[in-house]
Amino acid sequence: MGAEENPNTSHTTNKVPAVGIGVNLSSVKKIADLKQALLE
Repeated sequence: MGAEENPNTSHTTNKVPAVGIGVNLSSVKKIADLKQALLE
């Protein structure tokens, strides 16, 4: 759907949500690890 015409737009639209989700998941895991470390 216009990927060849607009590689930047398509790339950004497709990549940002996935990256955002990945960052959120890793952040949640880091926070969980920190809490666990504090509890121990």
